[in-house]
Amino acid sequence: MADERLVRRHDGRLLLVFFVAVVFLGLKAIFIPRYLERLAKRVGAEPESQPYVNITSSLVIAALLVLLAYAVMRPLVLASQLPTRGGLPLAMGLIFVGLFIVITRKKALTQVVGFLVLENGIALMADSDNGISVMGYVLRRVAKEYGWSYKVEQDTAGDLFLLAKLRGTNAALQHYDASKSQNSSKVNEQILNGLGYRLLYGGKESDAVEVFRKNVQEFPQSSNVYDSLGEAYMKVGQKDLAIQNYEKSLQMDPKNNNAVEQLKKLKGEAMSPKVIEQDGFTVIGIAARTSNAKEMTPDGLIGKQWMRLFQEGVIGKIPNKADASIIAVYTDYASDHNGEYTYLLGARVTSDAQVPEGMAAKKIPGGKFAVFTSDKGPAPQVVPSIWMKINSLPHNAVGGDRFYRADYEIYDERARDPQNLQVDVYVGIR
Repeated sequence: MADERLVRRHDGRLLLVFFVAVVFLGLKAIFIPRYLERLAKRVGAEPESQPYVNITSSLVIAALLVLLAYAVMRPLVLASQLPTRGGLPLAMGLIFVGLFIVITRKKALTQVVGFLVLENGIALMADSDNGISVMGYVLRRVAKEYGWSYKVEQDTAGDLFLLAKLRGTNAALQHYDASKSQNSSKVNEQILNGLGYRLLYGGKESDAVEVFRKNVQEFPQSSNVYDSLGEAYMKVGQKDLAIQNYEKSLQMDPKNNNAVEQLKKLKGEAMSPKVIEQDGFTVIGIAARTSNAKEMTPDGLIGKQWMRLFQEGVIGKIPNKADASIIAVYTDYASDHNGEYTYLLGARVTSDAQVPEGMAAKKIPGGKFAVFTSDKGPAPQVVPSIWMKINSLPHNAVGGDRFYRADYEIYDERARDPQNLQVDVYVGIR
């Protein structure tokens, strides 16, 4: 489901953060140093006069390690977008120096100081952008060096995110494919899902969409991957695609409450019809029997009807036209929008006494209609889009239960440019 846990929450806990900061400052700057000083006096520990590396050389090496840390972490700093990125080189420098102290000092007390420096570096790294990703490698190396018995779990999604930051998302996806080809059993949907959410809330929304789309291709039977892709589309403002993927997720998992809530938000924003009482009228035009399923195939008839309308000059042949608008009527429904219907394309008339050969007349009954207005754009895009939204709404969300007796579109002066038209859709309701 949607990983809201990845979103930073500012919920009034600032006081607690300051409290924790003060406690840690007192612990590390006052208590631990004084405790070590008292411990050294108690056991009679003397300053370490002969370490493996003398003091002068140690200072030079420590300085070089800090410079190395800045060089190593520079790509991450450049790739990061967060203000905490400045802590990355310092954190790595502390880790290098801490390890150096542990390795080059003979006495346990001095090694403890080295471990404290190392711990400070790890803490600072974890608090910096991408730090957790880098720390996976550091901890695995330290565990191997000291023969620790426990195993540090590998964060594959974190590793991919780090790779995406350094070399781009395509490189991360290529690495994923290579890992899958080597051992497909270690690949699951959570890997790309984790990478996608890190990108989505890390300022890389377009890359996140790409990753979630790949996850859908990899795991098409999972409801969760469609839910995540829907969230990504929602974040980048592509509401139609967000609705489509949330509906797919809900279809596969009817208990997905997150999809239900997000669809309510999306459809509430997208659909705000006005309800009117409309008198009946008559339309004359060319008719064809079709269905929405058929229109999704090369055998669809609606596009062909429009070509015929213009090629044969149908509008000019219709007598007694009431106005200059073109009317497209959906009527004689076999059931609902999933079944067959008659598509009548023509004009509103004042009389059907004369019906040209090859055409049909249809009386559209008066009643209550919910009126939807499409976006502006090319007809092949905006008209199917508005109907997709309407058909995805709950039965009573259009102002009443749909009648499925007659619905229609009006193409008036706003539809003169077929590449930038806008239409009103009238949906019959009870």
